Amino acid sequence: MQLTFTSIAERSVSLAGLNVFHAIDLAEKCFMLKLSGRKSDMTSRDFVTHLAKIMGVERTELATVDRALAKAGLRQVARGRFRPDITLLEGLQIALAWAGVQNLTMADQEVERLRKFHVQEGDYLESVGIEEPPEQPEFLELYGCSRTKLAGRNFFDVVATATQSIGQGKYPAREYFAHIQKGGAVELTHQSGPMQTRRLSFADLGRKLEIGKPRKAPPVTVTVAISGEVLKWIYAETEAA
Repeated sequence: MQLTFTSIAERSVSLAGLNVFHAIDLAEKCFMLKLSGRKSDMTSRDFVTHLAKIMGVERTELATVDRALAKAGLRQVARGRFRPDITLLEGLQIALAWAGVQNLTMADQEVERLRKFHVQEGDYLESVGIEEPPEQPEFLELYGCSRTKLAGRNFFDVVATATQSIGQGKYPAREYFAHIQKGGAVELTHQSGPMQTRRLSFADLGRKLEIGKPRKAPPVTVTVAISGEVLKWIYAETEAA
């Protein structure tokens, strides 16, 4: 049985033949937030509140994730009169940890899990001396380099690079997604021409391989997709503010 949640553009749930479809009007949400005015000195509480509206999820869910990250030292906290702004990495950690975590209070552990995913593309080409094929222009616009040169970079680092490119208008936000399977793999996708989806896969360097023992697939998997629209907003509230 397969459950798939697409958090931004739409949500679809398939369970025993029952289909539920819920469309989220992201454009309207963004418009209403612009009307309310954007703060350049947004507090963590404000950030979580607005991010929840953009993502179409309950504020309490993101607030729980945020508290877990702050408690673990993964987000700066206010001290006295010092009110630190949310950084790009901190904002991404809140959204991506929410997407992948199975227990919201353990979001800090999900951040650590996601950090263990690294790009592996390009290793084979370098090791056997095969000339690397030219990348699609969209890939270079997003990541600023070829797949071979991305090898070894972790999930957050790669997403942050793409977020900056999207925020700076180098690539359309609506055509980019970060996919996270709860307790499972991660993947980044973008469009390359009409009806063509390009994928960037990651290997979990923290998972132990048991030779000769096949890995049993869980009976139910949940995958959450965070769209480039969310990443664009996070960029605007952190680095462009």
